[in-house]
Amino acid sequence: MDLLDILLYISVLLPFALLVVWQIKRPWLGHEKAIQRIKKRIGLPFTIVNRSATTRKKPLDKLLGWLKQYTLQAGVAEEKVNTVFTCGLTLVGFSILLMILPLKLGSVVHFAAILLPFVVPLFILINIVRRRQLFVRQLPDAIDAIIRSLSAGSSINQAIMVISNDFPNPIGYEFKQISKQIEHGLSFKEVMNGFRRRLCITEVHYLAMALIVHRETGGQLIKILEQLAGIIRRRVAFSEKLKVVTAEPRYTAFFFVGLSVALFSIRYFFFPQSMDFFLHDPTGLFLLKICLALITTGLILLKYMTRIAF
Repeated sequence: MDLLDILLYISVLLPFALLVVWQIKRPWLGHEKAIQRIKKRIGLPFTIVNRSATTRKKPLDKLLGWLKQYTLQAGVAEEKVNTVFTCGLTLVGFSILLMILPLKLGSVVHFAAILLPFVVPLFILINIVRRRQLFVRQLPDAIDAIIRSLSAGSSINQAIMVISNDFPNPIGYEFKQISKQIEHGLSFKEVMNGFRRRLCITEVHYLAMALIVHRETGGQLIKILEQLAGIIRRRVAFSEKLKVVTAEPRYTAFFFVGLSVALFSIRYFFFPQSMDFFLHDPTGLFLLKICLALITTGLILLKYMTRIAF
């Protein structure tokens, strides 16, 4: 067993070990979890629940809270978060069983066992990116709806309720949560801070700050929201144009990187004797490290070259 196999086993077994520790620790946290369930029933967002906890969070609790926050950002309902965790841990456990017997089941099963633990994290990551992009596209129209409601004499709370009823998900769902929390008596500032922490989107941060400042000090909110909606539309248009302009170099780089990784994986799992030079010979190991360093450097440079602030 070489170093690569040891690292693979550790990466697969670590989430399962964390789950075991968490299951052992659960009975000690019954009182705190009961308080959190009561707060959730009145609509208190998860970020505020964590911030208002009276006990100091331990590293494992912070890790689980971080995982739950990202799962919620992917659009998963709070009552289904545990189901997603269970599916991910089930795949990890199944992967462990497959990796225990790699010689009996063959290289194809061994290769599939390595990929299984990454299915749920990849699903969450893709949904987070898609949900954020869709939310930003819907946000200017939602701000226009707020402006129309305020111009007609409605309050901010009524405008938020209109968006929660008239707009589709994800923006309709998020504003419905805001409306629910306000109805249960939470302060407007606390609700807005939880809203922007829950989504982690720059445009949402601007909107939340504008609403909080207006609620506390007043001002020309309609004019501010009109300018904000225009800025968000220009940002979205600029981002789409940038994607079109940089599409060729981006997809070319991803194609060659993906092709290199795929060829290396196929030859390593199905034709291991052809990789002896790169894995056991000092010169081959040196060349392999250089290739990995060049590929990583190229991806980082491409990422920063295509990220233009607006």
